[in-house]
Amino acid sequence: MQEKPASRPWWFALAFISIAVVARAASGEDDSPTGPHGVDLVFYGGNANAVALQVLNLSPYDITFLDADLRDNTDLDRDKCNNKKMMFAPVGMPATLPGVPADALNSSSYKNTTTHPYNAVVSWSDCGDAHPGGTYSINWRVNNVKYESGTGNVKVQVSFTRNEPKNSLMAGYFFVMKDFVGLGLKAAGLVAEPMNPLAWIEAFTASAETINGVNEFNKENTQQDYGDKMWVAAYVWPEEGKCRGTVTPNCMPSKAASDDAVDTQWGSGMAGFAQAEIVVTTQILRGSSFTKGSQGNYRTYGTLPIVEVTIWDANTYLSSNGTAPKTLFAATQNGKKVQSLLHQRGRAGVIAFRNLIKSMDHEQRQTLAKAFRNLHAKRPLGEPEKQVLADLTSAFEKNAKTMNQETPQRGGQSHVR
Repeated sequence: MQEKPASRPWWFALAFISIAVVARAASGEDDSPTGPHGVDLVFYGGNANAVALQVLNLSPYDITFLDADLRDNTDLDRDKCNNKKMMFAPVGMPATLPGVPADALNSSSYKNTTTHPYNAVVSWSDCGDAHPGGTYSINWRVNNVKYESGTGNVKVQVSFTRNEPKNSLMAGYFFVMKDFVGLGLKAAGLVAEPMNPLAWIEAFTASAETINGVNEFNKENTQQDYGDKMWVAAYVWPEEGKCRGTVTPNCMPSKAASDDAVDTQWGSGMAGFAQAEIVVTTQILRGSSFTKGSQGNYRTYGTLPIVEVTIWDANTYLSSNGTAPKTLFAATQNGKKVQSLLHQRGRAGVIAFRNLIKSMDHEQRQTLAKAFRNLHAKRPLGEPEKQVLADLTSAFEKNAKTMNQETPQRGGQSHVR
């Protein structure tokens, strides 16, 4: 940076910077490396200027629609050529997302026929504006979330920010999250039989798109698409604690990665105790345009970009982190023991593992979450994280019902777990 001439007044530089910032904001550009909320993903809106939104509830709590920044239904001017900005949902928004039945989380023989993704389409009108800008949000309420000393309601927000990111498309975490979702579905009693798979499970876990392996999928999921480039983020809205009423790169939930997937979870001191009990994950299947055949004709139609949002209770999400077979934890000594025991115990083992996590106190689960997050991000573990992973594995080996149960040892002794 060049030195400022001494004869130039101090306010000149400030004015120049202010003009540059305003100009960038007006153009709808955004050169933030993390997006406006710190947990945003980059994607394209596609040729149709619309995206498919799929919301899956893997928590035991019912979720209800709150509100959204949609076109006012009293506005009868539907001419897209008029210069106005709006977001609209052509097929509406899911009103109620039932929680996972309690029996599904406690019985290995229970077959869940309730849980499935709820679908919507989100589109925008930006007539005459090359850089539309602006943030549009959709809000749901997770009802009666339990925490150590009570219950509370939690708001989950999905935000589309239409300032054009300068970031390139990245991929990598989708494949990890795909495994987490698969184990979450198993914990919820959604077990697809090999000869009779549930079609929506194959679609939501991108079975067709990922069939050729991680490298090919990552290559495809970083190809430039069509339409406006923008950000999307999904997170719990902080209603208490240090970050009450704001989500920014300086006050955001914890995350392990942010490329074509991200997980978000608040600490209780940042957002509230009930808020810390809910994890929100987002995955992006980036769209594709038309494909031309050998004769120049359009052989296949393009696909809308798909934003997959999963709302979890912390117990199920942490359990999925610990039982998924293709994570860095699974490659550790403790993780290999867990995988071997799961192979022997089947879905009953998945339920037992979740119940062990459920029996942890708040501090233990926060430490466990930090351990898994550091493993996914390839960061070193501290001694408390190493210890909680060892204790969890030991309790699972001994078939303990809770982490604090006295489990029988050889020779008639007992050990606290």
